[in-house]
Amino acid sequence: STTTTSPSPSTERRSPQTTAPARTADDAAWVGQGPRPVSGLVGAGGRIVYLGVDDEHRLQLIGLNPATGAVAWNRPSTAATHVAGVEQRLVVEGDTVFNVEPAGAANSRVAFPAQAADPFEVVAVDAATGRDLWHHPFGESMSTPLHRCGDGVCVLEDAPGRHVDITRLSFTTGAVTSEGAAAFDPLIGEDGELAISSPSGRDTFVLTSGFGKKVEWEHPRSELFGSVDVAPDTGWEGLHTGGVWIAWLGSPDGSDGATSGIADDGTLLWTQPRRPCPLIPDSFDFAVLCGHLDSSLHQFTLGTIEGVDPLTGTTQWSFDAGSVDVLQPGSNIVRLDATHFGLHVGSGNMGLDYATGATNPLADGKGWCPRFGDFVQVEDAESIVATSWSPCTLEIGPDHAPPTAVPDFAGPSSDGFGAWVENGEVRAAKVG
Repeated sequence: STTTTSPSPSTERRSPQTTAPARTADDAAWVGQGPRPVSGLVGAGGRIVYLGVDDEHRLQLIGLNPATGAVAWNRPSTAATHVAGVEQRLVVEGDTVFNVEPAGAANSRVAFPAQAADPFEVVAVDAATGRDLWHHPFGESMSTPLHRCGDGVCVLEDAPGRHVDITRLSFTTGAVTSEGAAAFDPLIGEDGELAISSPSGRDTFVLTSGFGKKVEWEHPRSELFGSVDVAPDTGWEGLHTGGVWIAWLGSPDGSDGATSGIADDGTLLWTQPRRPCPLIPDSFDFAVLCGHLDSSLHQFTLGTIEGVDPLTGTTQWSFDAGSVDVLQPGSNIVRLDATHFGLHVGSGNMGLDYATGATNPLADGKGWCPRFGDFVQVEDAESIVATSWSPCTLEIGPDHAPPTAVPDFAGPSSDGFGAWVENGEVRAAKVG
């Protein structure tokens, strides 16, 4: 069942008062006074909202004042059942952000007698005030993060046979609008009601519709990825574009796995023993392959970057990035805007448009450096910290003056300030 509560001041949780001095940074107008970010930042209800972890490893949902960085409100959160290598993210609809909380943690006046054993709740939170609008109980098998599913928020729970039960809740009321358990865990790629999935330990790969209600087709995984031994255990990625599912699965032997193009009807179009380029935005509607990850040396060298045709897998453009190491941002790679990256290669500093393959010499290497692969303890387990972007200059490193603009991929802007995450802190600069 879903319980709706009327907003009242008692449902708002504020951070405890502290006499500690405000944190500062030379490249920011303010540094947020909340705990370390674990998720990315979102803007909603005139607040900067994120999931953070405090000194006692507890997860919290934080709303910051965008003009000062002060904590406007905070609520308890929980990772529930969480895969350590999957980044936490927030689902937002208008001025509402959706949180997973221990049952009853935020409002002891509300009880669920019929679901007393359910340890978790999905809570719709008014981002302006931190008050709860509705909450819906779930059992101990639910996982995070939540997923955006069309006009609702989807909650995933473990189901028998390595399947996953997908429950879709209405954004406005929290009522269940659909439920299905035909998909497997993990979901490799999603597009509206459609999803491709493939489980660990079973040689199968499926396309489901109706948010997990119906199997459209199912094939042995080995048929779709050629001779390369692949499984989701060491990573996965999926993209749906132009009637083609482009799916990558990692390889247990430490190689780069394989990427395949699969038609909507399940026909294998092509497969390559390569992996997608790192740091490609989720919003891209094309495939870019590159690189080799050497875990023993802690290197990810880009090598030849190729944009491929989704239908055929043929190369549309290529760029030789040589030994550029993604794990050495600033000195080797920066992001310039939505689709452009700056790379320090043997011929000098070059700009590359990942959407078209167009290149140009860079006179000014100012951009945004990625940081990814950090882990932090959340509750009783290690959890990956979401990829973040901070101001820097190619070949030099972090900037020491506030940026004049903050791009959407780095963080939200509100009340004349743009925010980003840097060195485990939320920072902001005056923009516009």
